[in-house]
Amino acid sequence: MMIKRSLWLPVLLLLGGLAAVAVWVYELGILSSPEAVARQYVATVYARDYERAYDLISAADRGVKPRQEYLRENTPFTGFTLEASLQLASYIEYRNIRVDRQGDRATITAELVVPDGNAEAVQEILLAANGREVPEAERQALLEKLDHFHASGQIPAFEGEQSFTLVREGGRWRIFENWVEAVRVHFSGEVKHGLAWEFEPVQAVVLAKPGETLQTLYRAKNLSDQPITAKARHIDRPEEYRDYLNIVQCFCLIQQTLQPGEAQEMTLVFRVAWDVPPEAKDFYVHYEFYPVELFPE
Repeated sequence: MMIKRSLWLPVLLLLGGLAAVAVWVYELGILSSPEAVARQYVATVYARDYERAYDLISAADRGVKPRQEYLRENTPFTGFTLEASLQLASYIEYRNIRVDRQGDRATITAELVVPDGNAEAVQEILLAANGREVPEAERQALLEKLDHFHASGQIPAFEGEQSFTLVREGGRWRIFENWVEAVRVHFSGEVKHGLAWEFEPVQAVVLAKPGETLQTLYRAKNLSDQPITAKARHIDRPEEYRDYLNIVQCFCLIQQTLQPGEAQEMTLVFRVAWDVPPEAKDFYVHYEFYPVELFPE
């Protein structure tokens, strides 16, 4: 089974008295071996600590996908959920690590055993904060409970082989995502039958690698002085490859009501399939918003 990055959460590299040293090492970028950087990248992406993950990506990739776009496409964990995810990630196991290093380029391949962050018992802990500040005693009890689940083998795991390409830049190794060769997903939108809304994508093109689950946003605004209820119709092309673009979550599934002058951002979550044909480089996703009473059957 291939490991999906959307299920990952980060490795806590050093504990206890070494925690301050770990932060110092991270901030200065002293983790200079390709294996260490690959492990750290697994950690940050798995933990949805995307600010740090972006800093580990190559300059060539960052030139293609700016930080703002990357963070819009990937929703990070924060607060206690991030802290618990860091602890969960410390349980990741790396087996049979192979390093192929040639000059300023390296490939790391490893078998990973990754805790399932979607397991019910784990989710209860990760979501315990529910937007609030978790008191110290409760925080410690929850983290100890997570440790107990791990030690007693109650957390299921995914197993699979993963490979990473890295490049050395200015003496530091960085992950090479090769976003310039990623699939381009084009987004557009329009209103129909005189719907008094503005409606458009926040980002017209999203670069997506096979297997990635990403999100994008559409922005809508009611231009009238009356509440308006509308519904969107989804159209995607090319038809011969439509099965390779999976819409995970969409505002088009239910009707939307905007009050007079109200503006709203609507989330769309999608994934390009792992087995997308190499010739399928562009997908086009279009939404037509209709007054609900005029929505086509």
